[in-house]
Amino acid sequence: MLIFLAKLDEAIEICLKYSDKMPYIRKRGELMSCKLDIYNEMDNIPKCRELIAEIDRINADYKKQGVYIKVSEEIRLKIENGINQ
Repeated sequence: MLIFLAKLDEAIEICLKYSDKMPYIRKRGELMSCKLDIYNEMDNIPKCRELIAEIDRINADYKKQGVYIKVSEEIRLKIENGINQ
């Protein structure tokens, strides 16, 4: 699992190098969503909060360009309620 997370981090870093290009912005959000799913399964609430905040920021900053990365309500509720913290 840790190797997969490291690979996701590498891919996110590549996207950050091209942070002015919309496809890379969208892909970074998608990769962060994958990380969120993993950390959710690991019950890592602090990391989930961090990722949700970043995904929400991407959504807010690029809404006009049509970027929207969905975070499931189930995960949001779990994190807001601090389950397994």
